[in-house]
Amino acid sequence: MKKLASVLIIIVIVVLLGLWSPWRGISIDIGSIFGINQQESLSGLQIYSLSGTLQIFVDNELKGEVTPETSPNFIDKINPGEHLIRLERKSDIPNSYWNLNKLVNFEKGTNVVISYNIGTEEVFSEGQIIYATKKTDPSKSSQLRVNLSVNGFSTQLDTLPLESVALNEYTTNLDLSRQHTIKLAKNGYESSDFTVLPSTQEDRDKLKDYDLTIEAQLMFQPVNVEDITTSS
Repeated sequence: MKKLASVLIIIVIVVLLGLWSPWRGISIDIGSIFGINQQESLSGLQIYSLSGTLQIFVDNELKGEVTPETSPNFIDKINPGEHLIRLERKSDIPNSYWNLNKLVNFEKGTNVVISYNIGTEEVFSEGQIIYATKKTDPSKSSQLRVNLSVNGFSTQLDTLPLESVALNEYTTNLDLSRQHTIKLAKNGYESSDFTVLPSTQEDRDKLKDYDLTIEAQLMFQPVNVEDITTSS
């Protein structure tokens, strides 16, 4: 039993070392979605690494690398439409990390913002993909859509009561006159909380003709080492 416990402890330590990063101290500039630096007929991609060195591929073409210290890496002049985005975490050991592969739709005149902590497996990875889409009915309020990686979670917008979501999608209207924070939580996973709008009113006003989508992934909580040793 002690031998089994020792093996489990080693596995957990390896996982924790692979996941550790100072990413929660990184400031994600969600306003960059609307602060366009390229022609309005094109789109852009902004990548934040929340842990390690990430290689950035667009439609299987290497576009550069980014680390927590050099984040963000901005890639402009992307044609609007769907593009395959792949993030690979560099390592001396092949296939030691999960790769993010996502087909993302780019709206002209806007940027897609991706921030990710890529771990050894998908369940040990976390992050967000944030993008704007043109509203079909400009007279309606802008909406925030959150698509989570798991079904059944809790969400809290600002100081409102915690709300349970049965599936994996949450939708609410956005008041663009002020900033909002959102918290996403699920038992057995690391919770995530962040602001959802640009920091300045000028940038928030640019969202009036758009809806905002956040595709979020929560990280599975590793087994507690103390619990393992206690049970043995």
